Amino acid sequence: MRRVLLAACIIAAAVLYIFTGALYASLLASAVLVLPCAALALGAMSARGARLSLIIPARIRKGEPARCKLILENCSVVPISLAALRITIKNNLTNKEQELAVALSAAPNKKIEYGFTFESSTCGQYEFICEEFRVVDFLGLRGIRKHVGIKETKVSMPDTFQTYVFLSDANSSLVDGDSSSINKKGPDHTEPLQYRDFVDGDPMNRINYKLSFKHDRLMIADGSQPRKDAYLVLWNGGLSPVGMSPSVPDALAEAFISICSSFVDAGIPYTAAWKSSEPDGITQMEVASRDDMYDVIKGIMGTGGVETQVNEYLRAFGGKHYPGVAYFSYRSQSELGMLNDIGHVTPFICKQENEPADGEGYFFTPGNCRSMLSRVYI
Repeated sequence: MRRVLLAACIIAAAVLYIFTGALYASLLASAVLVLPCAALALGAMSARGARLSLIIPARIRKGEPARCKLILENCSVVPISLAALRITIKNNLTNKEQELAVALSAAPNKKIEYGFTFESSTCGQYEFICEEFRVVDFLGLRGIRKHVGIKETKVSMPDTFQTYVFLSDANSSLVDGDSSSINKKGPDHTEPLQYRDFVDGDPMNRINYKLSFKHDRLMIADGSQPRKDAYLVLWNGGLSPVGMSPSVPDALAEAFISICSSFVDAGIPYTAAWKSSEPDGITQMEVASRDDMYDVIKGIMGTGGVETQVNEYLRAFGGKHYPGVAYFSYRSQSELGMLNDIGHVTPFICKQENEPADGEGYFFTPGNCRSMLSRVYI
């Protein structure tokens, strides 16, 4: 539109000069011709000196506002009249995107900061992407594109809750089989904890300081019925059904990490597995401590848009056997029984509110996740 108006002004000034021959008409025609050229030249100079950067806080907490900062630096002697850009914020767990449009200007050899607040309503791996921005001259005739390739990735951690996990032998039922709780310690199920003196080599985080102060010596809680078998925990929460609320993958991730944390706290080794968007097949990670948990969290948070089929699990774990397999997804696949060759499978299926449950396993929603999974059997 501005270009059309400029062309009309040039034609009008030329016609005025031709028919009048007046000095003011010639000056007006010259100005109309020179001004756009000057605007384009100055716009190109300011674009060469434009620099853009994005600062995101190191931690993004779910449900808490994070103050982000966009910095436009003008390294030229020409002012930047307008720098227009779009920041795309994508959650790689829920596969949801949002855009933020920003328009900035900067004086010569100056730096301007633009702050904005981002609040993550769900957990996930968030990508802040700005591929390019446009520098527009003061007449708005031309926008010069500058590639910046900004891509910042931050993980918003899931909330976790306490869940009591009971383990069953693969060849016995959950009712009359030999089951034990990984949350209850002691020589039998009636003893919640068994204490003994601290010795060299014991982990410091197991010291009970209240009891140690009472007895004037360091004491730790010792667990009974230790299980050395590694369990298998499968994440298939990357591809949620169309129209599903983002709170559903958020709740599924909370359940997955909470149960994984229960394994770690009880000293039960397990293998976590998921399929990422990268063409590398299924990622397998052996977890024995909380230090390994962050890599698991970071891995599943970037699985948005990816679904794993049962035959892919069979190819990845064929020939292996586990005492129990926990399977997390939004629906129970009909072929899930084929995984019983790997181990006894317990599905954990997250649904939307009022969505009917189908099949066997633990069915829960974002609203009842913590109550439904307060005690689980695997």
